[in-house]
Amino acid sequence: MLATYENKGFSLLDLLIVLMILGILGVFVAPQLHSTLNEARLNEATGELVSGLHYAQSLAVTHQRPFGLVANVADNWFRVFDHRFSADANPHHNET
Repeated sequence: MLATYENKGFSLLDLLIVLMILGILGVFVAPQLHSTLNEARLNEATGELVSGLHYAQSLAVTHQRPFGLVANVADNWFRVFDHRFSADANPHHNET
């Protein structure tokens, strides 16, 4: 009577081969993923800036006076302002 042996799992060699393949794929995918994330951040920032410009335009049309936008690229912010006030003022603060 012959004993039958059923393979019910992966061998260590199978696991090492799969890990090696994943590592090789990771070497090629990681730079592309980094580039894609940078592009997504740039697209998001561009959308926010365009939204700010539309907001300034909307305020100018609504209030019939000039509004502007000042941006600080180094610190990653921008602000819409009313020309009646200083460039760093909030366009909706009370006149005093």
